[in-house]
Amino acid sequence: MYASEGPRDRAFLTETKLAVRNAPFVDGGWLRAIDMVARATRSRGANLVCLGGAVPSLNMIAGFDQAEVDRYFSDPAMWGRSNWRVGVTTKPFEVQHDEHYRGYRKRHGSGDYCEASHQLDMPYGCQTIFSQNVAGFIGLAVMRGKRDGAADPAMVGRFQHLIVDLGRALRAEMAMAGQGTKLRFDALEQSSAPVVLLNKHGWVCGMSDAGLEHIERGTPLVMRGARISAASEIDDRQLQRLIDRFSHPSHRGSGPARLLLQPREGTLWRLHLVPLPAGELALGFDASLAIRIERLFN
Repeated sequence: MYASEGPRDRAFLTETKLAVRNAPFVDGGWLRAIDMVARATRSRGANLVCLGGAVPSLNMIAGFDQAEVDRYFSDPAMWGRSNWRVGVTTKPFEVQHDEHYRGYRKRHGSGDYCEASHQLDMPYGCQTIFSQNVAGFIGLAVMRGKRDGAADPAMVGRFQHLIVDLGRALRAEMAMAGQGTKLRFDALEQSSAPVVLLNKHGWVCGMSDAGLEHIERGTPLVMRGARISAASEIDDRQLQRLIDRFSHPSHRGSGPARLLLQPREGTLWRLHLVPLPAGELALGFDASLAIRIERLFN
C-alpha cells in the first residue's frame, strides 16, 4: 500500500524521515525504515546491503519474501558481472536508476540476474551507496515491480531527498557498533602499502588509504561499479582471469599470484594477488582476496 498524493503523502514523507532518523535506536528500526522508504517512493521494496564487515546486521530486505529472494541470491553467479545493480555503482550518494541499468545491460548483456529480477518482480528502481572505503560497502536499492514501472524523476528526487537522512542514521549506527567491528580492518588502515580487498564475487569490500589514492588517480587500477579493473584493457583481461580463478571453489587455498602490468607513462607496476582465509558468511561478502600494488620504477 502506497502513500497517497497531497497532504497525506507529505505527512507520510515526514513520518518516513523520522523512522529513518530513529532506526539505529529502536529494535527493528532499520527494517521499518527501509520499508517506509520503499512506500514513500511508491516502490515495492528495498534492500539494504552491508559488505566488508562494518555492520553485518544491516543486510536486510523489505517488501519481498525473504525465502524466495534467498533461493535466487544464494547463488554466487547472481553477484557477478550479470548483476547490473552492482555494475552501475559509482561513489557515495550518487544515485543510479533505470536509465543506468539499461545502459549497463546494453554494454554487458543481461544474464542470470536479469532473469531473477523479473521472476522476483524487481526489474526497476534506483539505488545509492553510503560508504565505500576501508570500513566496507554500504548501499540501499529501492526495487520496483512491473505494476510500479520504471523510476520517474519525481520518484528519484524523493529517493535523493531521503538518502540524506539515511546517511546520517548509518553514521550513527556505525559509531554505536563500537570498536569491535573495526578491529578486523585495523591493520589495513594502518598500512602504508596500497592494498585493495575483494570478496569472492570480485566486489571491492575494503582498501587501505594508499590503495584509495591509487584508485582515485586511476593508476594502475580503476573502479567500475563495485569491481576493480586495470586501466589497460589488455592488463584487465589478465587481471579478471586471475580474480575469477581465485573466486572459484576449486582454487580456494591456492598460493599467491603476481601480474606485471604494461608500462604507463614511464611507470611499471606489479600486482600481488594474495588469497585470504575464507570468511564465515555463506554468501561470501567477507574479504577473500588482497591485491597489493607495487611500483617497480618510474
